Amino acid sequence: MRIVSSAEPNDLLAGALALAGHGLRVHPNRPGEKSPLRKGWREESTADPKIIDKEWRRQPNANVGVATGGGIFVLDID
Repeated sequence: MRIVSSAEPNDLLAGALALAGHGLRVHPNRPGEKSPLRKGWREESTADPKIIDKEWRRQPNANVGVATGGGIFVLDID
């Protein structure tokens, strides 16, 4: 899922926390893009709210990426 970059930083954090609250592992993406900020995103994706809060306070404009797999499928239509 991509949350548009025009969202306020607090909205992006809230979105990441909401997704994590549903058990999805999230990671920060480059602002305005779909690509992860770091190479180790697969291993670093998490549903832990403390880690998510720390990540988005460090990169408040980061888009929200969701680690898929394990039965989660994504259809991305631009």
